[in-house]
Amino acid sequence: MIRHILVPLDGSDLSEAALPVAAALAARLEASVSLVHVLEKRPPREVHGRPHLTAFAAAQSYLAKMAAQAFAAEVRVQTHVHPGGVENVARAISDHAAPQDGEGVDLIVMCAHGRSGARRALAGTLAQRILSRGSKPVLMLPPRITPGLTEFHCRSILAPVDRDPEHFPAVHLAGELAAAFQAAMHLLLIVPTFATLYGGWVSTGRLLPGTTSRLLDLAVAEDEKFLGERKAELERQGLSVSSRVTRGDPARVINSAVRVLQPDLIVLGTHGKSGLEAVWEGSVASKVLRRSRVPLLLVPVGRKD
Repeated sequence: MIRHILVPLDGSDLSEAALPVAAALAARLEASVSLVHVLEKRPPREVHGRPHLTAFAAAQSYLAKMAAQAFAAEVRVQTHVHPGGVENVARAISDHAAPQDGEGVDLIVMCAHGRSGARRALAGTLAQRILSRGSKPVLMLPPRITPGLTEFHCRSILAPVDRDPEHFPAVHLAGELAAAFQAAMHLLLIVPTFATLYGGWVSTGRLLPGTTSRLLDLAVAEDEKFLGERKAELERQGLSVSSRVTRGDPARVINSAVRVLQPDLIVLGTHGKSGLEAVWEGSVASKVLRRSRVPLLLVPVGRKD
């Protein structure tokens, strides 16, 4: 259940684009919101064309202004300026998301902006680094959709599904949001082809190509049964659900589905790897985020609070 939303703000238009999304979520889910600004040790003079907030009082005033402008009066909004010249912004935000006095953050909403070019590919966005440090879902807005964003409407949610039980929380969270927004859900289960194997399948495929191909073929029937059960379960909750099992490279299939279905949100379970590790392993989340104009909600899997 999402009851507390954290929005990191750095004073830029890009970071403020997260506010309409957070406001819509807070209103629909009856959640509280925390707006946070981190004072850096060696801050840049500007951030995305705006003067960087380096003074505690100025940051407090800025957060108060954003709280008053972006949220309805009935939404409980807290503001916090993280003091002390922080070197690791991702760590500071992750620490703030951890339970404090019995109340932790359930969701972080932010724009996925960071370094550009090859350096960004290696270092990862700030949002990815936050995800890799903690166990909280992170809703990332691709920079390409942020200019001029004033409202967020969620009519359709794309939820790629995995049979691994560790990924079930992502589907449950997608269902919670679909119920709150009365949005349609599209379940997508992707079986790789022999040419698009990834992870542990690669070594098996090289050693036993014929057996691996047959196993992948058999997996389709099993996955269709599994997906049908998940669809029926969600429909019993009163949700409008479609489902599809398909084959191919996961990132390409997801991006193709986005072009066809035009969802307002993608919900994806991820192990949260960032930086070099994500580049080496071909992170599906990274590839989807780079190519998509749709907000991407990444739900950490395989980790405990």
